[in-house]
Amino acid sequence: IITCGGTVDVKNDIVLNGTTLGASIDLGTNNASLILGGDLTATLFNGWTKGTGTITLSGTADQSIDFNGETIEDLVVDKATGTVTLAGNLVTDSLTLTSATAFAASTYDITISGDYSNPGSVPVTSTGTWSVTGGADLWWVASSSGNFSAAANWWWAPGGVGGARAPSSLDDVNFDANGQGDCTIDQ
Repeated sequence: IITCGGTVDVKNDIVLNGTTLGASIDLGTNNASLILGGDLTATLFNGWTKGTGTITLSGTADQSIDFNGETIEDLVVDKATGTVTLAGNLVTDSLTLTSATAFAASTYDITISGDYSNPGSVPVTSTGTWSVTGGADLWWVASSSGNFSAAANWWWAPGGVGGARAPSSLDDVNFDANGQGDCTIDQ
């Protein structure tokens, strides 16, 4: 068990591979935060003790993350360059995409118990299922006229494929040149 306090700044990869007993990280006891410059891989993993801190992905190269399905604290992607790629399902309190070349979720599912924010223009690729309980940044991506209430017209980033969810009163909606179709307010 690795118990962390304060802010832990790891410049390279974290590989959790407890061959017999398993490995675990405790950010919860001291509500620590983690700044990660490399990949995170968890195999034969005994658990992640979640706190109220933040995990920030800040590396300058591409980063791959896999928390082995564990629920983690707030996740922030704040990279000058490089893509963040999920290598497993993501379950987090919140997800903020501040800056990166791209956020590639592939077929993995994303569950966010709080808010999702993509205030910049971080491209998101995903064919997995997204579940966001709190508010979200949604982008109008319809290529032709469509209804405000149709999930097919919204995506998690500008220029996406559509199908995120229909906006709710918790969401921030964004219109830019990527959404070519007219929006009919039908709610």
